Amino acid sequence: MNKILVLSTGWHFSSHFYEHMSKQIIPDGWGVDYFCIAHRLPEDENTINEKEHIRKSNDENFLIQLDKMMYEYPITKEQIEDFGWKFMVEPNTVGMMEVFNQWSEKYDYKDYDIIFIPNDDSFILSDKIFLDIISDDIKLYKPIINSRYGPGGHQFKVELVNDNNWLFLDHGYTENIPKAFEPRISFSFFKKDNITSKFTRPMSLILGKIINACLSLSFRLNFFFTFRVSILTSYFGLPRYWFLGESKTLTLPLYGIFCKAKYLFGNII
Repeated sequence: MNKILVLSTGWHFSSHFYEHMSKQIIPDGWGVDYFCIAHRLPEDENTINEKEHIRKSNDENFLIQLDKMMYEYPITKEQIEDFGWKFMVEPNTVGMMEVFNQWSEKYDYKDYDIIFIPNDDSFILSDKIFLDIISDDIKLYKPIINSRYGPGGHQFKVELVNDNNWLFLDHGYTENIPKAFEPRISFSFFKKDNITSKFTRPMSLILGKIINACLSLSFRLNFFFTFRVSILTSYFGLPRYWFLGESKTLTLPLYGIFCKAKYLFGNII
């Protein structure tokens, strides 16, 4: 059986995230293991108080209403585990990549075919994430190698292709945002064939034969053109499966319009 590993940092503790992420449809012949690598407990006073003003808000603003959905109730460790997550408490060494390192002290990533690392303040829009990322019919965006332009070649164009032969699948890229090519690792997928060791800090990883991959700007540029990288959407932070909670709080009109459309058409599960 093929297996997917889900590793989320336990920090924001969105009740919507832990409940709906675990409701993903599992493809035939696949299994999924969910792990929450927490840096604090959801029952901690600070954890609850940080979101209490959201739960008590009477603001009718659509983005505030989405916040209220995201943090509908103060979720507990027991509830997270009841949703199917294994719960681990580890020191806060900062960074989504560090949860992989902490998890790998106790487990072997080679037991999995795909490693998925999402933030726990992600608002889940679909229950077909796993179905689509393994599908041969999914259309993904790929960097066009000879299209780099702008200062330092930081920007490039993408093309929509029907090619699922990826090793690293990132959540989004927007051509008009310089340096948006850097792997965000807030909703990213890795195939085990592209990992040879632990992630290294601060934004570097060991992939294939490249060491300290993202430490240098030149490598971050070349990252998208060296590996088999694909992108879920041409809008940074706005894939069709989720959106970033931290971006949503910026109250950008684009996020509001996008999310409201998704909500009205019944795609928020």
